[in-house]
Amino acid sequence: MVPIALIASLEELENNIAYFDKLAGGQDGKAARELIQRGLCFVVKKIGSKFFFYPSRFIGYRNNTLALHAQNEDKDGRVTNLAIRKIFKKDPLQSKSLEEAYGDYLGGHGALPGKQKRKYWLLNSEVDSVEKQEGKQMLASDDDSEFPEGKPLELLHLRRERNAKLIEKTKQEFKARHKKLFCQACGFDFESKYGDIGRDYIEAHHTLPVSVMEEGHVSRTKDMALVCSNCHRILHRRRPWLGMDELARIIEKNDK
Repeated sequence: MVPIALIASLEELENNIAYFDKLAGGQDGKAARELIQRGLCFVVKKIGSKFFFYPSRFIGYRNNTLALHAQNEDKDGRVTNLAIRKIFKKDPLQSKSLEEAYGDYLGGHGALPGKQKRKYWLLNSEVDSVEKQEGKQMLASDDDSEFPEGKPLELLHLRRERNAKLIEKTKQEFKARHKKLFCQACGFDFESKYGDIGRDYIEAHHTLPVSVMEEGHVSRTKDMALVCSNCHRILHRRRPWLGMDELARIIEKNDK
């Protein structure tokens, strides 16, 4: 069997996390929980008051799946830990609060944690620190068309797309030119389809991949595209993300 490559970027880590989320929430949820129960090092994501645990020995292999993991006779948590450490640029740490959350997670599924010492990388801690810095920079900006991105982290891409100030200005400029909002990829108009409830509704997509931004990059409204929900999903369906022109060509080809 050809050895499975290790992840080498935050994007690849996120891909595996997204897959593991589907695994845990689907018919293979028991298999996912068993991987968590056997794990010793985890990447942890916090959403609201809930913690989600991703075993490093699974998510550390590029484009891993349950089938590939079962076939991988060389899988080694020590190796995947090194790969993840290169991405986070720090070692995983023991944490009393995360250990308690881990125990609560397993307990909720009728399982108990082993007696081994576990270590964690908290994904959200990176988000929080960068977002706080971005907030300070944004308040200091005199030009509402500029939105400092800070250090490039793929993890922040969707959060940045929801930046209300940037999106609102993008919508205003687009509406001033076109008199209404519509998808720049397929032309879908929410107001035409849904009436008043769809008026001024559209989603915003960052056309410049965050992975190629240099530290200190300043985002402007020209970096944003307004798209419908379906096109937005498709833009993010492939890694690297589809470009707007590429998506438009796909739509044109399949409309013929």
